[in-house]
Amino acid sequence: MRISQYYLATLKEVSSDTESISHQLMLRSGMIYKVASGLYSWLPTGLRVLKKIKKIIRYEMNKIGAIEILMPIMHPRSLWKKSGRYNEYGLELFKLTDRRNKEFILSPTNEELITQIICHEINNYKKFPMNFYQIYSKFRDEIRPKYGMIRAKEFIMKDAYSFHTNQESLEDSYHIMYQTYNIIFKRLNLNFFCLPAETGRIGGCISHEFLAYCNQTYIKNYFNKKKLNNNNVSKINKLRLVEDKNVRNMSDLSKKFNVHKKRILKIILVHSNNKAIPFIGLALRDDHILDINKAEQLYLVKKPLKILSNNEINLHFKIHINYLGPINLKCLLIVDYYAILMKNFISGANINNKYFFDINWYRDVAVKWVTDLRYIEKKNITIKNKDSHAYSKSIEIGHIFQLGDKYTKVISLSNIKKNCHKNLFMGCYGIGISRLISAYIEQHHDDHGIIWNQEIAPFHVAIIPIHLHRSEKVKQVSEKIYYQLCNSNIEVLFDDRFIRPGVMFSDIELIGIPHILIISENNLKTQQIEHKNRITGQVYKVSALCITDYILKILKKKF
Repeated sequence: MRISQYYLATLKEVSSDTESISHQLMLRSGMIYKVASGLYSWLPTGLRVLKKIKKIIRYEMNKIGAIEILMPIMHPRSLWKKSGRYNEYGLELFKLTDRRNKEFILSPTNEELITQIICHEINNYKKFPMNFYQIYSKFRDEIRPKYGMIRAKEFIMKDAYSFHTNQESLEDSYHIMYQTYNIIFKRLNLNFFCLPAETGRIGGCISHEFLAYCNQTYIKNYFNKKKLNNNNVSKINKLRLVEDKNVRNMSDLSKKFNVHKKRILKIILVHSNNKAIPFIGLALRDDHILDINKAEQLYLVKKPLKILSNNEINLHFKIHINYLGPINLKCLLIVDYYAILMKNFISGANINNKYFFDINWYRDVAVKWVTDLRYIEKKNITIKNKDSHAYSKSIEIGHIFQLGDKYTKVISLSNIKKNCHKNLFMGCYGIGISRLISAYIEQHHDDHGIIWNQEIAPFHVAIIPIHLHRSEKVKQVSEKIYYQLCNSNIEVLFDDRFIRPGVMFSDIELIGIPHILIISENNLKTQQIEHKNRITGQVYKVSALCITDYILKILKKKF
């Protein structure tokens, strides 16, 4: 793309009311245009980034079998009245009336509508589980829109909805979506974390929110500390069996071997309501407490919750309670979300006086169920309190929910209830795509502008020809390289404007194109071209004859 044929809407300055760095840079780089408070148009540069992020999300959603659909943004008021959320949403809900005085709302989310579609279109339980998603605009009448795309009245979202005939199936899909979100955010090169969260107006019993750090200085400090922490182990060690008759409990184990409780896994055995599976093992970190309410929400767990005593464990498992562990545990195992992140951890060997050291999930223990089991006190909410600076300096980028039958029990199920009189179980999963872009920019920028990675950059390469309109040689070489790169399916932005080189450099670095080729008469005397890597800041001199192969090699992993 030649800039002379492109709309490059860069700005030197923006209004002083733009509070966040991402908002400033999105306006200055010409990604968005402010229409009104909380309303923005996506300009060509921003739209190119937006499309690439959508492509990544679509790929990962399709990979897990989700089916893309598209629902209208206008919903009948009656549908929201039926679920009870019409009044619950209050003033945040955009409401409108058509010429026939029929009342509608602009969708902030789609639980009611997707449930109505599924319950009326699918009439056979054998079709489930099913997972549908869409990427479309949502609307919320924010009382104080701010920070650009972080809090806007209209925003782009990926919302997905899964339907199941039982709780077990819902939990399986929930865990798959949890893993998929991790993959998506890692592909986008975001520094993020995940926490159990309130279900709020969406509802349900379990939810987790994904948050991206938005303070670059803090990110570096936070992750440097993590690397120095001995409890954060990256190397996978060989499994060891250790015998010690003097260790009586987990506290003794922690003291004797000088390991933090974070590296010790405990198993809590509870009674099941299924005769075929009499007991269930709940796996948590030793420094965490089991949340009885969360455990009782698992459909296989007997209610009220009954934890096996030491005598019962001796009777049924022939071991002492302190030697319970996940390897060769003769019952169903359900692992807490925090426990599944453990590496090289310690736990009982299911043999008296013996422990396994350096256990790793999937290598040593097969895991089927992962869910939220940990008790969280309101006054001590993990990262929200312990690392309150991290939480306060973060942007919510994703949220997943186990909804149960909250919506399916109030929306008509007549079609699929003919042969089975029960409600469907449902999950919903959202990603704020507009916010993802803001979160990325908050983490990846410098004094010159945005620093995009290769996968989501608006262009892969920028060509800056020095004095293009004065030097015939610079013009010929620039044109030749431009066509070579375009023919190799590399996205190129060719700065063919009749302006000073300083302005060219300023604009290209502001936009954040990862690879910049500088073509000048001086370098062409030795048949060389300068390549500046925007991500690392390094500058290289490359032969003009092999520049295309050189760029292709750099971008190889992305094509």
